[in-house]
Order: sequence, then C-alpha cells, then structure tokens
Amino acid sequence: MRHAVSFALALCISLWLGGLVALVMFVSSLFAFDRALAINAAPWLFHVFERYQIGLAAATTVLIVTWLALRRSRLKAAAALVLTLIADALAVLQIAWITPTINASRVADHARFDRFHHLSTNYFTITLLILATGVLFLLALRREARFIAAPDTAPTTAAA
Repeated sequence: MRHAVSFALALCISLWLGGLVALVMFVSSLFAFDRALAINAAPWLFHVFERYQIGLAAATTVLIVTWLALRRSRLKAAAALVLTLIADALAVLQIAWITPTINASRVADHARFDRFHHLSTNYFTITLLILATGVLFLLALRREARFIAAPDTAPTTAAA
C-alpha cells in the first residue's frame, strides 16, 4: 500500500510540475511567435491549467495525508504536507483572486494588470520551486529507504 501511495504521489507532483513548466513554455513561445494571438490565447491556457492544477493539488494533498499515516518517520512526511498545503493555497489564490483580477484589468487598468501579473509570476515561481523540492524530497526518501533496507554487506568476524 505504501509503495502505491508513493507512486501515485510522485505521479501527481510530476504531472503538476510538468504542467506548470509546459504552461510557461507554451505562453512564452506564443508571445515570441505572435503577440496578438498570445494576448487572446494565454488567458485560456491559464484557465485550463488552473482547473488541472486544482485537481492535482487536491489529489496530492489526499495522497500526502495518506502517506503521512503510513510512514513511521512522520516528521519528513509532515514537512512534505506543509509544502503541499502552501502550494495548494497558492493554487487557490491564483484561481479565486489573482486570475480574475488580471482578466478584469487587462484592458481597463494596465497598472493593476502589471501588479497582479507580477504577483501571479511570483506565485507560479514559488509553486514551481515547492514542486521541484517535492520531487527531490521523494527521491531522497526513496534512496534513504533503499539504504536502510539494504542488507549489511560488511564482512562479519567471529568472536575468538
């Protein structure tokens, strides 16, 4: 059970991180290729990604809580839960407050648009760093589990 939860957790974090990186690449490429198209398409890309992100955030939180219940060493799992909850909060703020403000001020209030766009960029960057940390954290825990589970390979000497 613990391995299945770990696998599902790694998959959710990887999909979330990969989606975030892909979104940045797609939007940046659009603006480099055709600014007029990007101005109209980027909000839709963010709209779709935000729904995807909320689903993955919910799944990741459930899996982290389950993982926390299954682990003997709860301190590391609790740290992972705190990071996940921060990323979840950023995703909710993005979809509930920042994106609607950006969309409403895109044409009417350029200064407000710039301010919230900068805030959005910071939120996405923080989320990206948290998710990348999560991937590294899971890899480190997996390596630690293998090291602990490995049999002692040192030669034993019989007492004389």
